[in-house]
Formats: sequence, C-alpha cells, structure tokens
Amino acid sequence: EDTGISVTGVLKMTGVSPNIIIGSGSLLDTGTHNIGIGTEALGFESRLTGATYNIGIGYQAGKDLIGLSKGDKNIFIGFGAGKNVTNASDNVIIGGVDAPSDTDDNQLMLASGDGTSVWLSGNSKNNIGVKTTTFDGTVDGYIAIGNGTEPSAHTDDQIYIGSKDASTTSESTLSLFCEEDPESSTDWTMSHRMKVWINGTEYYIALDAV
Repeated sequence: EDTGISVTGVLKMTGVSPNIIIGSGSLLDTGTHNIGIGTEALGFESRLTGATYNIGIGYQAGKDLIGLSKGDKNIFIGFGAGKNVTNASDNVIIGGVDAPSDTDDNQLMLASGDGTSVWLSGNSKNNIGVKTTTFDGTVDGYIAIGNGTEPSAHTDDQIYIGSKDASTTSESTLSLFCEEDPESSTDWTMSHRMKVWINGTEYYIALDAV
C-alpha cells in the first residue's frame, strides 16, 4: 500500500516570503506569496517578475502574468484560465477561458472547463454580463444581457428574462417568457410605446409620459 507522497515534476517553496510551486514550468522565485499549481501555471519561465498574492491552479492558468507595475491578487482556476493576462490585478477567472482584456483590473469570468460556455462576466465598474463581455465605458452597476434563444415553453414558478432583436429593426429589446400569458385590454391611453418580446410574441408596451 502506498502511504507516501509522490511528486512528479517540480515542487518548490522559494523566497523570503515563500511561493508555493507545484508543476514543471511554473513560476520561479521572482514574486512573493504566490501559489502556482499545474504545468506552466503563473508566469511561465520566470515571467512573474514582481507580482504578489496570486493563485493559479491548472495547466497554464495565469501563464503570461508578468507583474511589472501591478499584477497582484489575481485568481486563475482551470485549464488555461486567464492565460492571456499580463499586467493586471484583482481578476477572478474560473474555467478554461481568457480574460476580456490582458491588462484591465477587476475582471470576472465564470466559464465551463473548456471555455465554450461563459455564464457570467464582470468588470471594474460593478457590471455583470450574461452572454456578453462588452460594456459601454460609462455604465456602472448594470446587468448586460446578450441576445439569446428564448425557451419553447414556460417553466412552472419562474420567468425567463433575456435579450432578442425586434422583428422590424434587428435591434435588441427586452424579451420575457412567463408562466402567465398577457391579458387582452382596450383600456389604453398612451403617449409612447416600446416593443418587447413576451412568451415568443412581440408586443408594444404602452407608456404614458410623466
């Protein structure tokens, strides 16, 4: 029975304030307080020149991190997670996906292991993206939703909220799919109207300006 510890590749604890390094080609003793676990994780071939308090777990997780003027407190977990990030701090990249920018701080990516599905993204202005990583430069604290595919039927006790192109303009608008269908009514007085998708049918929402 094997009761010992078997190590293949490189296992090192380095520096005055140690790094923890497991895996060949991971960071060398150039930054401090970093954890690199996996082949070529965190600053492959000693690129990690001054970064601190980073975590890279997985093959090539955070591989290109340099840490020249910044590059601290990043979390990269997964196959190739955030491998494009070079000089950035405070990013959280989980799953097999690159960060939207290699130099921006405070980015969020939550993706599948192979990166084909990206469930959430985020940026330094507290925005959250669903099926998008693109945000207007002035927006702060919003949820952005990229165009998707609406369900074919409702699901009990929940609603779906999404984005879908209007039928006449190819410009995205709000899409709702609810358990309850809209009720017909003739009691409308409106000054404006806006198109939305509800349960697969495009409607005008009647608006009365204040």
